[in-house]
Amino acid sequence: MISSTVEEKISTLTIGGRNLILDTQGMTKWYKNSSSIAIVEGDDGFGVIDIATRTAAAWIKASTQVADLMFPYTAIRNKTITVSFEVRSDEASSYPTTGISPYIEVSLTSGADSTARMRYYALTSYLSGVVITDEWQKVSYTLDITDDIFLNGSGDITEDCYCILEAYQYRMQSIQYRKIKVEIGNKATDWSPAPEDMATAIQLQETKTEITQTATNILLSVEETLQSYSTTTEMNAAIELESSSITSSVEQKISDIAIGGTNLQQNSDFAVALGDDSHWSRTSVTYMDIDTAELYEGVNSVKFSRSGLTADSNWGFASTMGEIEAEAGQDYTISAYFKATTTPDSTQPALILMFYDSTDTWLSQVYVRLSDLTTTWKRYYITGTAPE
Repeated sequence: MISSTVEEKISTLTIGGRNLILDTQGMTKWYKNSSSIAIVEGDDGFGVIDIATRTAAAWIKASTQVADLMFPYTAIRNKTITVSFEVRSDEASSYPTTGISPYIEVSLTSGADSTARMRYYALTSYLSGVVITDEWQKVSYTLDITDDIFLNGSGDITEDCYCILEAYQYRMQSIQYRKIKVEIGNKATDWSPAPEDMATAIQLQETKTEITQTATNILLSVEETLQSYSTTTEMNAAIELESSSITSSVEQKISDIAIGGTNLQQNSDFAVALGDDSHWSRTSVTYMDIDTAELYEGVNSVKFSRSGLTADSNWGFASTMGEIEAEAGQDYTISAYFKATTTPDSTQPALILMFYDSTDTWLSQVYVRLSDLTTTWKRYYITGTAPE
């Protein structure tokens, strides 16, 4: 009896892992519809939706109804999703235990070019059993996404719709949210950033390491320089001069940091099948397709198959022409993870960033050869400047 119960539990368990929501760590781009809402940085570096105390109850929210943060409805349509987050309040002792709870829900817009909520479902009571405290606690709920759950609002629900996430508060008491995650499956996993956000985090960490190393070198230089002064006056003057140089060096280093953070490529996790509305184009339908078995951190991949070929072929897989608008003089970085079933020969594949004008005429390109490609996943990237 115990064995069959465990087997049944395991057979019904599905785990996603990939966070569908962008900017859940810093939350700097989230929309806020009230001055009572602020995005603050917590002690652990996470962005926090901080909804302050008010004198009257009213619906207010922070949401991802920003063009850069929405994601296609087709990514979750007719699937089971799990929404998870952490919540707390500075007024836990007076927080009501019945009635309308704070909540987070998924809503729909009419398409990628609209950030206005069109349809939504009313799930205002799933936190009613949760006792809000002044300590962070994780809350999650699972939802089967079908068109008929979006009963509120108006408008046709189609594959063109996009999703936004809305974090609400109705009560007068303060409430705080952080570590928000939406994933495919019926099991809440630990918070993780969206893959699109990870490149930014890696770049920032690399820059922090470089600044730390630079500071260490400067400190060594200061120590060596000061050893040559014999009087306090000379030493103080040298310290002041070196301090000014250190400040200028660090400020220059920080000013050179350029972080994007927003993934401009839609369907970058290949959740939507390749086709006219997939935001991708390919030169071969026979030998290029999405691979749902070979995943990277729970995300689908695209497979280039050479099975049955008798000669080399120059194939390409690219974003749909004209979907990403580039600003002249602006730097853009393209990155992706690659692996091979066997080590490539001298005709290595390449990651290419191309720039075209409004008439689809090629202007320039930069590329990186995947010369050290192996049978394990590795990240490659290349940065180019959009031509004037």
